[in-house]
Amino acid sequence: MDDQFKQDNEVQSENYISVSGATSEQLKKYYQQRRGSQHSSFCSAPDINLYFGMKGEVYACCHSRNYVVGKWPDNSIGEIWKGEKLARLKAALKENKLSVACKICLSDLQIGNFEGVRANHFDQLPINPEFPTMMEFELDNTCNLQCVMCTGVFSSSIRKNRENLPAFQTNYSPEFVDQLEAFIPHLHTVRFSGGEPFLVELNLQIMQRITELNPKCLISVQTNGTILNERVKQLMHQGRFEIGVSVDSLVPETFAVVRKNGKLETVMANFEFFKAYCKERETALRISVCAMQQNWQELPDYLEFANTAEAYLCIHSVWHPQECSLVNFSSAKLSSIIIELRQVQFADGNNIERSNRQTYQAYLKQLTAWKDLASTTETTNRSAESKSVAELREDMISKIRTCIHSSFETDRQAGEKLTEVCIGRLTTLLKLLPRNQEKRLLVKMTGIEINVIVSGLSTGSVKELLQQALHFIKS
Repeated sequence: MDDQFKQDNEVQSENYISVSGATSEQLKKYYQQRRGSQHSSFCSAPDINLYFGMKGEVYACCHSRNYVVGKWPDNSIGEIWKGEKLARLKAALKENKLSVACKICLSDLQIGNFEGVRANHFDQLPINPEFPTMMEFELDNTCNLQCVMCTGVFSSSIRKNRENLPAFQTNYSPEFVDQLEAFIPHLHTVRFSGGEPFLVELNLQIMQRITELNPKCLISVQTNGTILNERVKQLMHQGRFEIGVSVDSLVPETFAVVRKNGKLETVMANFEFFKAYCKERETALRISVCAMQQNWQELPDYLEFANTAEAYLCIHSVWHPQECSLVNFSSAKLSSIIIELRQVQFADGNNIERSNRQTYQAYLKQLTAWKDLASTTETTNRSAESKSVAELREDMISKIRTCIHSSFETDRQAGEKLTEVCIGRLTTLLKLLPRNQEKRLLVKMTGIEINVIVSGLSTGSVKELLQQALHFIKS
């Protein structure tokens, strides 16, 4: 890193300290570990990427869903790319203002997980001011599994069988695929998630267009590993794919419980095909795991499995439902988990092994942050017990207002609308609870990060929230 780059980092740090709870030193460490040359912004995502969500809403990345930069088909792809909202986000990130849309990255920054900051993912991609060089597609929730940590938002099977709700209707159409044609030749990377991407017809049509118009474009697919038919194989033969396989247990019995309707034997057989393909094409192979109460003991096994398979390990934090997330454990329980997981012996003979060690250690930092949060929560809960239900309710409403207000500084109207939704659902939820359970829930909620509460209230139905609340009260 040259002297000019170090000076640029220091200037960025000075700008940052006035707009967030992070320190200048934290930001400096983040910039120092970034790959590539000089960086003029905290994150390049809005300069590179468009993320198309299921309802037609478009974001700069999957972690900035509270900041919508456009909506298809109300706005064309070109209008979104050249639009004012994306320009505002670019300007904010150049000044290191993460409160606009980027609280997840801010959270990683604050716990010292600099390598785990999601903004790092965009540092290796080229910037073209006229066209996005990356697109991400989450167009439909069609999925054949009913994973315990998932919801009907991402699985049609859960929506139908667990939630008893009508099928989700996507906003996208073949016209969307046609509109993409002007952008496809300029793409460096595309990513597909879901649902199960290989079951979504529109995804397959887009993949086909990419193989025809830009065969060098890297097509990244996050799959549950159960779908590998002749059409998928033909597309992979025509294009340049990298594959991420979600495997939330290496134990058949646990896998069957966590990933309902899936068979570990099938996934492992398909994984071998993906592994051979990626090795031949010299593209990345990834193993993804949602670390939960049901499988945290297997994390050292995932590390060893990924290293042996020459696959990159991805460990995802699970915040809800309550019966899955590790964040709901006591500080004592989390301390014991951290001690056990630290016993692992790391290999670092190649880049993949070093990357996987870094991923594993970054997750340990997350667990440590949760342990510290749990300790603070336990103290806070003892204090909250002395307050009345009315006082606790007003405290929670005030926190919700403050959280949403800080996230929607550039779109107050949308912020007010979301505030109304969240407070309305909270009020309804409390009315549905038995009177002796209101205080119990509010006391326990004081220990949860407010952005997690806002996320739950904004996306969950009252029915879903009531089920989660009753379980949370008992836990």
